[in-house]
Amino acid sequence: MKDGVFRILFKQDRFGLNQSWLADPFVKAINGGPHDGFTLLVKHSVETEYNAEVEDTQAEIGKILNLPDVVLDPNFEENYAKLLKKADSDWQENFGKATLAYFQYVFFLVSDRCMCVLTFWFPQAMV
Repeated sequence: MKDGVFRILFKQDRFGLNQSWLADPFVKAINGGPHDGFTLLVKHSVETEYNAEVEDTQAEIGKILNLPDVVLDPNFEENYAKLLKKADSDWQENFGKATLAYFQYVFFLVSDRCMCVLTFWFPQAMV
């Protein structure tokens, strides 16, 4: 990253070699640069692991509660802000998956109990 621009330099006759080890330095460089909102890893996790599957979980919870318009609030911004305070950043790769798993667990609980407010949050003690 230089001046907010991600630059890739390569030697013309070597482009394409040893690409498997490049992901970690690229992600660190991109996340280390200025950006608005979530990091690249968090965006990817939310898009591929949460958005891709949340509709099915939401429909099942709505069906059990007899609330077809039930809305699951992932509270991404607040949870992200709290988790940024942690020393490590390993959580970023699983941010979307962990959020979805929370609602899937709630779905498991709802099958035995009636819960009407479904909001995802991290207790202060976890941060």
